[in-house]
Amino acid sequence: MADKAPDPVPESINRRTIQKKADGVMFLERIEITGYRGISRLAVNLNNQTVLIGENSWGKSSLLRLLWCVLGNGEVPYEFVDEDFRKEVTDFPSDRTEDDSRTRYLHDKDISVVLVFREVALGSALKDARLRRLYPAWVRCRDSYNRVFYYLHGHMNRNGSVFTDHSFLDASGDPLNQNINMMKQVVALLAMNPLFRIRDRRRGNHGLDYPGEDESAPLRNGNYEAEPDSFGFRNGNGEEGSSGDLGNPPGLFGKKYGARKDWETLERKLPKFLKKIISPDGEVLTNGRLSENLEAINTLLEHYFSIVPPLSRPVRSGKNRKTGRDIQEIVLKPVSNDAFSSISNLLMHSGKRSIKIILAMIVASFVDDLEGRRIDSQARPIVVFEDIESRLHPTILLNVWNIIDLMPVQKIVTTNSGDLLSAVALGDIRRMRKLVSGVDCRFIDEKKFNSDELRRIAFHIRINRPMSLFARVWIFVEGETEIWLLNEFASILGIGLQAEGIRLVEYAQCGAGPLIKLANQLGISWHLLADGDEAGVKYAKSAGSGDATDNVTLLPSVDIEHFLYDFGFSDVYRQNCGVSNTRNLSRNKIIDMAIRRRSKPGMALAVVDEARRRGKRSVPKLFQRILLKARSDANNRH
Repeated sequence: MADKAPDPVPESINRRTIQKKADGVMFLERIEITGYRGISRLAVNLNNQTVLIGENSWGKSSLLRLLWCVLGNGEVPYEFVDEDFRKEVTDFPSDRTEDDSRTRYLHDKDISVVLVFREVALGSALKDARLRRLYPAWVRCRDSYNRVFYYLHGHMNRNGSVFTDHSFLDASGDPLNQNINMMKQVVALLAMNPLFRIRDRRRGNHGLDYPGEDESAPLRNGNYEAEPDSFGFRNGNGEEGSSGDLGNPPGLFGKKYGARKDWETLERKLPKFLKKIISPDGEVLTNGRLSENLEAINTLLEHYFSIVPPLSRPVRSGKNRKTGRDIQEIVLKPVSNDAFSSISNLLMHSGKRSIKIILAMIVASFVDDLEGRRIDSQARPIVVFEDIESRLHPTILLNVWNIIDLMPVQKIVTTNSGDLLSAVALGDIRRMRKLVSGVDCRFIDEKKFNSDELRRIAFHIRINRPMSLFARVWIFVEGETEIWLLNEFASILGIGLQAEGIRLVEYAQCGAGPLIKLANQLGISWHLLADGDEAGVKYAKSAGSGDATDNVTLLPSVDIEHFLYDFGFSDVYRQNCGVSNTRNLSRNKIIDMAIRRRSKPGMALAVVDEARRRGKRSVPKLFQRILLKARSDANNRH
């Protein structure tokens, strides 16, 4: 999988400083899981920014919980518990009773987890002092990059006793340096890559309360009982006093304090301020108090969220300096957030109070997540943002996303918002779906699309129909007439297209080719309906090549109107053509007159209105086959 194009770097940042920071950076590149909770098998490739989509019970919750348990517990290696192991009905003996004091299983059970970390700068793993802490866990791979393959193995015997092993693998998957105790490197890896989980706090203690899950994972010290008030933020209703004791920047960050003492002061005082941004009764902090502390917030962000290239594009000089988005960026990320190049610029120049408050809330949640956890001074956080659209108006959501997108750390985001998907790079989207054999995670290989195809996808799907990316099945139709017909015919047959995860997608202006390629890469089932004219035959021929012949239906008539006329609805066209006696008129003339009088979509509505009066049997068999197959694909393949 090709690496994602890195994010731009503000021109004010020195190139040498950026390269120095890049030399000491690694990122989580891949996760492989077997036998963990709701996941029988799953592999996910990650970018510096990864957006996960997928239905409930398709594995997102289990994936994020695992990451939190392994990387969110400080420097303490995670030990699996009974509830972590995937359970099936066949695991238990048939004579088991509710009075059994100890759980017994018919088979031993295993969990296998591999976290793959990769250096950002080629060869930096053995040169940079920070990354050398993991020696000899680094493995040089075929692409010349060094990687760490962190392996966790959990085993539970039939009596329910659980054992956990921590080790490292080589590129072939075999244990690395079996004769060396590498727990020191395990602890160093956990310390260098802490995970923070930011979500709507109404949903529990850092997301450990999903349905069907318990809170067996380790919880850190801290009070998590406060009533939630906003996304990623809990009310701070405990301590009285002014948050202004942070003071102006010179008092807190001045030369009279040493750097370490400054940071300790900030760590001690900033959480009190952040927890008072919104008071218990909902009164918002005054403008003066907010502005007074923005620099403190910026200092915290710079401390933990330092510039992390590859993840960053080098600054161009002279005439070649980049001043805005190029064509490639526009089609890959249709909705832009180029108003600000960095969080610092946003804080200094943004006149929107709401943006500053949102940023403070995010930082408040981050600081709250620090409670009871020691963070290594050389750590580079991984931040998980879960369902960030929760309780947010779409306009506010995009403001939140603009802030999150500017944070130069590795991010994992879950969302059910189509608007948000339009604002992220196409290659950052990961679609999870549950299959019989496990959980499949699909992504888009941008290299397999040309620039024109990417432009068409950006306009017809990502801007105009972004919610279709969440669908299970796409039915490709030529235009508005087919959409009215199929939607209403499905309702007559008792099929709710939206509820079944089926979307009707127009392809006449876009062309079916790019959309079919996109569906195939995302693992979305599809079916194409084409007219019987010359253009329709070409669509059907191109779409139905290879193994896709069952996915294409070619109308036996030149277009949809002639098909409806020939298969049971001729009287509807005769009644709507505006002539009382149609005995001497040809079929083509009647259809043409009806369309001119009522329009094509108007005639489609007239047809479905008549079909409702007649009942299910009036729906043409061809449409019944398409709709029933789409429902079958939606239910059986996911």
